[in-house]
Amino acid sequence: MEDIKRRNMTQTAVLLLIAVLSATLIASLFSSPAFHKRSVSYLDEKRTTVMEISAAAIAASTAVSMIPGDAGTPLAQKLADLSGYSMIVVCALFLEKYLTTVTAAAAFRILIPACCLILIGAVWLHSEKFKQLAVRIGLISLSVFAIVPVSVEISRLIENTYQNSVGETIETAKGDAEEIQNNSQNQTILDQFINSVAGGAKELIGRFEKTLNNLIEALAVLIVTSCIIPVCVILSFTWIGKSILQNEEFIPYRKTGMKL
Repeated sequence: MEDIKRRNMTQTAVLLLIAVLSATLIASLFSSPAFHKRSVSYLDEKRTTVMEISAAAIAASTAVSMIPGDAGTPLAQKLADLSGYSMIVVCALFLEKYLTTVTAAAAFRILIPACCLILIGAVWLHSEKFKQLAVRIGLISLSVFAIVPVSVEISRLIENTYQNSVGETIETAKGDAEEIQNNSQNQTILDQFINSVAGGAKELIGRFEKTLNNLIEALAVLIVTSCIIPVCVILSFTWIGKSILQNEEFIPYRKTGMKL
């Protein structure tokens, strides 16, 4: 009995130490902005890109509206609408940025200590249900911590493929808009500029239609990497966690008879 009691007290002390270290040192390390500097920097850069797309769309919309006639009005409206979709991406990026630290804090300040306390209860009460609950909470805490970093890395890999084309699209949109706006101070000069373009206003509208398509494509990439991929990662982790928890083979002590 003394040996069992001594073993239980040793395991309790170790688990309490793990809980305290997790809630203090480990949580402070993994929830600090410095630890997530690479992810936060990437999210800030992507937010800047989204704002540039929104600004380019508004500038292009303003430029199209300056073209004489009503032919460019629907196109100008569609370009203006892009700024609204851009705000959705910006909100998603802000949420993802703050979750990088919040999820780490939740995992190491709350879930891991809770897991250790439940294991202490399992040690003294010899409860199999407590052991199973502790394993589940431990797996959930690791999933919570990994969700945002994994989604950011996947987004980074996908977006790197399109980064150059996105930058070129923004520069082209700004250049086309500035070309018209620079000539818009004087209506006569603007008319001369439009007439000097082969095909006139129709050619300019066609150029901005291409700009619209390119901006939509660039924004679609950012929506996928900022909104859809994080959701897919969460669903994937949920499915994997559910599969692990439902399969007894993933719980070692239940297969080997190992005791805590």
